[in-house]
Amino acid sequence: MWNKCMGNSSCRNGFSLEMYRMWAYDYDIEKGCREKLQRFFENVKKYKEREEINMEGTKVLVAYFSYSGTTKKVAEKVAQVTGGDLFEITVKKPYSSDYQTVIEEAKIELAESARPELSAQVSDMKQYDKIILGFPNWCRTCPMPVLTFLESYDFSGKTICSFVTNGGGGCGRSTEDIRNSAKGATVIESVDGNQLTEEQIENW
Repeated sequence: MWNKCMGNSSCRNGFSLEMYRMWAYDYDIEKGCREKLQRFFENVKKYKEREEINMEGTKVLVAYFSYSGTTKKVAEKVAQVTGGDLFEITVKKPYSSDYQTVIEEAKIELAESARPELSAQVSDMKQYDKIILGFPNWCRTCPMPVLTFLESYDFSGKTICSFVTNGGGGCGRSTEDIRNSAKGATVIESVDGNQLTEEQIENW
């Protein structure tokens, strides 16, 4: 009966914590099985808390810009934990494959406050309540395509969180630049994407 119940999603969702306890003791389940069940109680609780959040209508978009693939990997983890939709910020004119050249391109774009044209758009930004941005630290701030992204939509009433992958430079002034570009949004302080934990992601 244990295996049958644990493998049935409707059973997991339908039983309350107290119902599980009654079930365990009414059927005089052996001690080891009760302990296994007790450990499962907490997982059920966490699962239900996440489901309740989703039922309340909160929808998450994980939008990221990645040059080397490092930021992409972190973004995929964030999307998995939050259940958010994944969107890659890409440019119409690709950057050089040579890293040193890219550094120079980034410096020029920053100095000119450039807004590179993007090659893809989010079809319906209105449906999202929370945006989680991911990007590498370029010249101590966001890559300019990220600012193009932020200035392409109305973020009024939305919450923006962000993580920054970096080579030791931390988050730089990215939070300030995000606030300046995403008018009307509640912008949470950027966090170091190199050390991002599942707990931090869940707290978002």
